[in-house]
Amino acid sequence: MSYSVFLDVDETLINCKTLLATFRHHLSAVQGVLMGESRFGDIMAVLSEAQASDNNDRASLNQLYYRHFAGIDVVSLTATCESWFNSIGIKLLKTKVCDEIVHHQRCNARIVLVSGSYHACLDPLARYLKADAVLCTELVSEQGIYTGELQGPPAIGEGKARLITEYISQHRLSLSGSRAYGDHQSDVPMLEMADEKVVVDNYDLYSALSERWPEVEWLDSQQVS
Repeated sequence: MSYSVFLDVDETLINCKTLLATFRHHLSAVQGVLMGESRFGDIMAVLSEAQASDNNDRASLNQLYYRHFAGIDVVSLTATCESWFNSIGIKLLKTKVCDEIVHHQRCNARIVLVSGSYHACLDPLARYLKADAVLCTELVSEQGIYTGELQGPPAIGEGKARLITEYISQHRLSLSGSRAYGDHQSDVPMLEMADEKVVVDNYDLYSALSERWPEVEWLDSQQVS
């Protein structure tokens, strides 16, 4: 393959936060809508409280969120994530970013999704896009049940850069000609690694980064062609 393309997922490739949307869908599917929504509301309240305190960086919030997965059946969550993507998620994909992926694939590029979300919700998307790899937050499970713990740091901020470094080394690839797409400040370490950098739908971030990297590109996924 000629070069690698690294893409953040939530709000870059799809118009939602998949780690929230899929788990909310799962709770409603398994517990019923009323109980599921109540449970999800409780989880979001815990995150909001943490965000209002000193424990408010994305990596810490990511770890806190996944603690609520303790006791969840792996197979069941995988199934509800699949149904969510097929019924809801596929409609939330950003067409212009998907078109970029198709263009890169035609150029024989390696497509790598890099996300703080988890495999069960990202794998259906990866299959749909024919992505070559998914680098994400790894959840620990024992005997088919999630423990609420993570295998290593979450794939947020520097965590994304670390996973990309490991991936490049493992597959004996080069970052020469590589391209990265992101929408948030936490994607900057990933963007920094790529030769070509694209900010999606966050003009403030693009403006700030263009002073640092004059070559950075801007992609407005909502702009009518």
